[in-house]
Amino acid sequence: MKTMEGKVWQLTGADTTCGCEAIGQLFIDSAERPRTASATDGSTFVWSVDQQLTLFQGQHTCIKHFQSRIDDVALAPGGLIAVAESRGSVTVGVLQTSETGILFKEKNHCNFVPENERFADVTFVKVIFQVCEEESSCRLMCLSSGGLLLVFRNIRLLDGDIDLSAVKVDKLRTSHSQSWDVAATESNVYTVGGGASCLNVFSCEDEGQLVPQEQVSEDGDPEMRALAVLSNGDALLTMDSKGTFYLFDTVVLMVVHTWSGPGCVDFRIVDPRSDKPFKLENFKLVALVPQEEKVQLLSLPDRRSLFEQRISGRASLGKALMSQEEIFTTEWKSIEDEDGAETTVVYRCYAETNPQQRLLRLIAKKRFAEAQELATMYGLDYNFVPHIVQSKIWQTFPTLAEMEDHLRQCATEASPLCYSNCFMALATQ
Repeated sequence: MKTMEGKVWQLTGADTTCGCEAIGQLFIDSAERPRTASATDGSTFVWSVDQQLTLFQGQHTCIKHFQSRIDDVALAPGGLIAVAESRGSVTVGVLQTSETGILFKEKNHCNFVPENERFADVTFVKVIFQVCEEESSCRLMCLSSGGLLLVFRNIRLLDGDIDLSAVKVDKLRTSHSQSWDVAATESNVYTVGGGASCLNVFSCEDEGQLVPQEQVSEDGDPEMRALAVLSNGDALLTMDSKGTFYLFDTVVLMVVHTWSGPGCVDFRIVDPRSDKPFKLENFKLVALVPQEEKVQLLSLPDRRSLFEQRISGRASLGKALMSQEEIFTTEWKSIEDEDGAETTVVYRCYAETNPQQRLLRLIAKKRFAEAQELATMYGLDYNFVPHIVQSKIWQTFPTLAEMEDHLRQCATEASPLCYSNCFMALATQ
């Protein structure tokens, strides 16, 4: 199957560097801006570029082509996948695995958005799954650019399959003239956008049916672009078109804190301790700042940089579990010269968001110049001579007494960093 322009995206190998894994790479012989989306649960990766859907699991890859450009994708536990196309259709399927590979099995496909409501740029701005507490069923929410919210409820999760026989579809109209994002809890669904209100709230009634509940406006009528639910609905975090963040208390639906993030166009919340009571300092913020060509991991509420990585060309953030500290991006760039044009798209995972962990890896790989640059950036201990470390870290010894002597020598000649590496080496013996 070819793209609308009659060209095919080709899957190629990609380089993996320290702390950065290239999950997949595609290229096409033309200079054009692709439409991309991605989602992962840590073991399965769903990635779309224009009409092409690529699935990764372990060493296996599956590619499927759709009739129109893919606007967004969603992934739920058990390999449940949703694909929303620009022609207004939604496809639901499951990822099936075997000893020989993986396969995307389509379970249902329907057209939902009328042609007169399909925007030229994008029809669906967001699709997400929300798994119910008992984890035996889930909802699929699809938000269109024009403000139409589609909710598919009663999707039954089976062992490696799904049951759609009891599915009901709610079609709701938001008050946004342009919708941008949707998020959900067990009892509420939230949308953000521009127009009469920046935030809409829908609540679940009997049998899970959604009904409009609240419409929230802020001073200056900001156009909200992104949204995240914190601590199972205790708070909401939104971001407007100027990069200003708004923290909402969901009980009274009032803004309790704001801050500015200049140049930020998208964000994702990281909450590795979701079972803890709500405290803003328990969360971290992944921010995409294309103007400065970087993606950051920031602490809250002080917004101190915990990790920073330059990105190549243009980029978008990928969906991930809130507990995942890894950062997933899709980055693309086009090159034009006398020999023609080529566009390359790479799906990346930045795994070592902890600077200390990344520093240890760089030293172990003897990439001392990069290690020193990283240590300087984050104020980490790097007061040793490379040739000392080169000769001493990751050494093994036949007896514990010899290792203890070695540790004492490292403590005086090198630094605590080398000293800790020796302990790591001791643990592996």
